[in-house]
Formats: sequence, C-alpha cells, structure tokens
Amino acid sequence: MELGVQIYGCMREFRADPQAFCGRLAAAGYTQLEPCVSLNKTAAQLLEAGVNSVWQPEEAAGFAALAAANGLAFSSCHIFGDLRADADQAVALAAANGLQAIVIGFPEGDLAEIWPVFAEDCLYLAQKLQAVGTELWIHNSWREIRTKTDDGRSALERVLERCAGAVGTQIDVGWVLYGGEDPVAYMEKVLPYLRSVHYKDMKPGYAALPLSDVHTPLGHGALDWRAVQAFARAHAIPELIDQDMSAGDFLADLGESAAILRA
Repeated sequence: MELGVQIYGCMREFRADPQAFCGRLAAAGYTQLEPCVSLNKTAAQLLEAGVNSVWQPEEAAGFAALAAANGLAFSSCHIFGDLRADADQAVALAAANGLQAIVIGFPEGDLAEIWPVFAEDCLYLAQKLQAVGTELWIHNSWREIRTKTDDGRSALERVLERCAGAVGTQIDVGWVLYGGEDPVAYMEKVLPYLRSVHYKDMKPGYAALPLSDVHTPLGHGALDWRAVQAFARAHAIPELIDQDMSAGDFLADLGESAAILRA
C-alpha cells in the first residue's frame, strides 16, 4: 500500500537532518512526503508568528529531489498564503514540481458568514491551477466541521458543493472527530469530493482537554482508525499520517503509525 506523511508537525525534526529524516520515513515504509510551503512569509516571519518553519518556495525543488532519492514522492503540497494575491506563486510552485494537488485551509473569521467568499476564492485559484494540470484541495480543521451554516450543514460541505467538483477535499479525520462528527459518516457525505485521508488521533477525553493537549499518536486515542482505514481502502482513497506534535521521538511515532496501518 501507498502511505504518506504530512510533515508540518515534525518540521523541527526535518530541519535538523533532512537526509536522515527522509531515510527513516522510507525505512518505515512511507512512500510520500507532503510538506507545507509558505508563499507570503519568510522563515523569520514564520518564526515570529509562532508558525513551524515550513518550506520556502525556493527550497521545494531541492527537498523534493532529496525525498525522491529516498523513494518518497512529492505529489501534493499545502500552501500558506492569499488565494488571490499569491495565486501565481502557487501555480509556479505546482508547475515546477509537477504537483498533483495544492492543498489549502479555511481562513480565519466567522465561517458561517464568510464561506461563500472563500468558495469564490477557491474557484479562482482552482481555475488557475487547472492550466498546469494541478487540482485544488481543501484540508479541514475542526472549525469548518463544527461550524454549521443556515441550512444545518458544515461550512466545508457548503464550500465543496458551491465549487461543484472543481475543488476536492483532504479529510483530516482527527479534526472531524474533534469537530463533533463521526469521521466515516462525514467522509461518506463528502465522498464525491474526497481526494485523500489524513489520520490524526485524539486523546481519550479530548473534548475536555485544551486544544494544545489533544494530540496523540495513531492507535493511542479515541479515533476508530480501523473504520477509517476500511472506508479509505474500499474507495481507493490515498492515506497519510498527519500527527501535529509528539511528546517523544516523533519519527518513532511515525514508524509505529506505519506499522499499525500496514499490519
């Protein structure tokens, strides 16, 4: 099976030794590396804003080559930036690296009010990306799952419907769980738009914990990962680990996650 890692949470470990990092992922059985790239903030600005030191656009080709040398594909990428002002940079990044997909998140603000504007922004970027053969996907947090619009559906559902298939989604099942929905039932609702699945586990009793303390490695928490796995494989949906933080050896956690999913 193919299995990837979204590396935002473990950027410190990646930055410490990219070669060793990629080698350990490959040895654990991973086949894809999914990074985040900042289009509008330098490394210093990210640090000042309290954001992990994600890739800069000029680093992408070199890191992608390093990943490829370790058997790790670079086919999808999250971006940080303005969907309109930074659209040309997103297209350039996608074209230069032959990306299958560019992945974005919802903006800040009252999602019940701003989702129609966000949908239009998504359509704008999606159309530009189509010119270089790249799709646009939305990765969810908990907010757009928990936030319900005037018809009772989640903000993410409304955006996907408004975009009418021009935009896909990458469902983070941990954030779906934290957002108050059953992950498999939610994936069923958005199946026409579902492009990949991110595994994220939540500590038992997560609802009563501070948001910064809800994370745990896959298989140690409340997520019914077996049900998620069965759904993903029944529908041939690509699978990636998306662990946001680790209390121990991050790469050991990722290795255990790979072993669980491959068992």
